[in-house]
Amino acid sequence: MAPTLIVLGLLALGVAIVALATHRPGGRPPAASDHQNIAWTDPGPDQAPPDQPLPEPPEPRP
Repeated sequence: MAPTLIVLGLLALGVAIVALATHRPGGRPPAASDHQNIAWTDPGPDQAPPDQPLPEPPEPRP
């Protein structure tokens, strides 16, 4: 009986360690950082900033 209790205790200890290691606190969003990745909001090469019009396309060659 004692070996069974030891195995169950070690198993419970392992589950508790995994649960504490992977726990994510909820309830509030993560704090905003001044150094966030803003690559998704940068305009691409085919997008003009809102205050400038798009450049004219080149004339087709004859």
